[in-house]
Amino acid sequence: MPSDSEFWTFASAFRRFLKRKLCLAEDPSDACNSPIIDAHTIPRSQLRKIAEQGHVHSFDSSPAQLAKSDGKIAIKSFGVGQFSVLNCFCRRHDNAIFVDVEDVPLVFSPRQLALLHYRTVASELYRKIRMVEATNYQIEALSKKRKRNRDALQYLDAFNEGQKLGMRDGRLAFAECQRILKEDDYGALSALVIRFRRMPTIMTVGGFYPEFGFDGRPLQTLGDSNEFYETISFNILSSEERAAVAMIWSKGHLNPLAFARSYEQQPSNLYTTLAIQASFEHLENTCVQPAWWDGLRKIEQDLLLRRMQVAGSIFEERRGSSLQYTGVTHDDWEFDSLEYINV
Repeated sequence: MPSDSEFWTFASAFRRFLKRKLCLAEDPSDACNSPIIDAHTIPRSQLRKIAEQGHVHSFDSSPAQLAKSDGKIAIKSFGVGQFSVLNCFCRRHDNAIFVDVEDVPLVFSPRQLALLHYRTVASELYRKIRMVEATNYQIEALSKKRKRNRDALQYLDAFNEGQKLGMRDGRLAFAECQRILKEDDYGALSALVIRFRRMPTIMTVGGFYPEFGFDGRPLQTLGDSNEFYETISFNILSSEERAAVAMIWSKGHLNPLAFARSYEQQPSNLYTTLAIQASFEHLENTCVQPAWWDGLRKIEQDLLLRRMQVAGSIFEERRGSSLQYTGVTHDDWEFDSLEYINV
């Protein structure tokens, strides 16, 4: 297994590579002519709805935090201008592409669903590109040491192969998202939108390859280079001043559909907690309302942080029970309605 110092070095390298700038929307016919910006994956207008004094809480997995806490992540405060940003779009493309989710109310219209999915796929592709770069850097650095940690190298090699597969599939998914927006082919996407009566106490935007459903049943076993893995966008945002969960995927992809149906089949009074669990399980790009977090019992905070800690590790396998209800109800935004779109 990697040593603590090797883990912290890898974490530091990944953060450094994430600061490299790249506009994923650039192509030969539409070259970038403006600077790369800190593009928000969760709009600031959304973050302000749960912020307190302009700040939200999220995870501190910085090398400094990991070093002082024996590798454990913590919660810290972030300004809404600094949270949920990536350097993956230039200013011109970001403003032009996302105007219909940034400057108009979010109602989950077909175009808004396509834009949310596009931004999620873009951000996940960007992260995988940078993760592969960081892992290659770390493998090279470990290989040059006189006393090599062979176990660490094996782990990193295996992890890197998985990230390369994800990057391959991510490029295909991103190209399809670009086509959908260019041709207004919104019928190529399916979605499940769950609406609640209260405002959300957390927000998240991200994507992942669902391995298990909320019922514990396996969906996809990752790591096979001969398989194409199906991704789902998972969003918790505010719509019409109420919480909403939106899951979006390519129409015809059966694994994301099974994932969505496994959520629908759970008791509706658990929808909030299950959405929170899924966010902490899969998406580091998750933030919380400070007062809500501070009001949780320590055991609840520890359960959620442990979920993020294990899920975020490159050396832990996800279990079938990872998304099932644990017996602890974290919140209830009061379920209102559920709608499948273009399934």
